[in-house]
Amino acid sequence: MASRSVRPAVAPPLEVVPLHPDMSLIDALRRHEPTAAAELFDRHVASVERAVFGVLGRDSEVEDLVQDAFVAALRGIDGFRGDERTLGAWMRGIAVRLALKKLRWRRARRWLGGSGSELLSELPGITDTRTQAALRRAHALLERLPVVERAAFGMRFVEGMRVDEVADALGVSPSTAKRRLERARERFRRLAAGDALLCDWLEQEVER
Repeated sequence: MASRSVRPAVAPPLEVVPLHPDMSLIDALRRHEPTAAAELFDRHVASVERAVFGVLGRDSEVEDLVQDAFVAALRGIDGFRGDERTLGAWMRGIAVRLALKKLRWRRARRWLGGSGSELLSELPGITDTRTQAALRRAHALLERLPVVERAAFGMRFVEGMRVDEVADALGVSPSTAKRRLERARERFRRLAAGDALLCDWLEQEVER
């Protein structure tokens, strides 16, 4: 369901040389090896996009935020204390923090009288019109949830991320993520009451 991806501004030269087999990706990034940034992008762009989509929905600024997350990761790689197994979770955390910042800024802007959501009128990769309509209505209701609950709900129930992935992206324990998801689901269920299309979607996508 992810939209077309754009490589970060640090893309490699045309002649791509593979990383040395004895060098970890993290070491290569810290040494500014010419192909390391592209390798990081190729490995983790899909999961980073899913996390940002979960927070913002199918939004016109997703690609920019994904690129910003990779740029921030490259700048902060010296401070990363994990290994390659946790690199993806670290990347998603950076992306979600940027997306939450954008979401809070938009809500403040609306409160001050600015424009609202940048949600795309058509959702890339989704051809079923009922699903398109349900997701558009779902994202409209998610605007009424607290920011972190909206992010948790979107990542888990719209983008299909695992609970542990949601927890990592939000920087909380799995038990805390579960509590936030349950609150978000209950709040969403109350808001969706009376909307037959959303109730059907809720039963099929959220309650399973």
